[in-house]
Amino acid sequence: MEIRRIWPPDVYKLGDPSWDVPACAQVVEVTRTKPGRSIHVAGTYGWDLDQTLVEPSDMAGQVDAVMENIRRSLAAVGATPADVVRVKSYVTDMDAFIREGVDAFRRFWGDKPPTSTLVQIVRLGDPRAMIEMEVYAEID
Repeated sequence: MEIRRIWPPDVYKLGDPSWDVPACAQVVEVTRTKPGRSIHVAGTYGWDLDQTLVEPSDMAGQVDAVMENIRRSLAAVGATPADVVRVKSYVTDMDAFIREGVDAFRRFWGDKPPTSTLVQIVRLGDPRAMIEMEVYAEID
């Protein structure tokens, strides 16, 4: 399987122009050479095992905790962050995410960013949470 992440040259680029890699890919193309698996990780909070928010008042801390939970969820089925092709993030404060959380988001994906949608909403299922994220991965 080949996962190709691209940003078409004739489509606007998201993120800081100085970034070597954009915050996310505009298009992810998956070419299968044999049957594979699609992995769907449901909305994930920055909770510990007792459902306690790891960083109750810190967007960057919640993003880091969400990403670690996603890493663990992917590992449970033999996937890694590099296999993720799509992310949907729901935040309660867009400005806080852009100011404090985007660096943690970019750091997690490194040079293999998935496609990504970011939406601000009024509140999440856990009213203390600032971010909830779901991911979709493709593996052979």
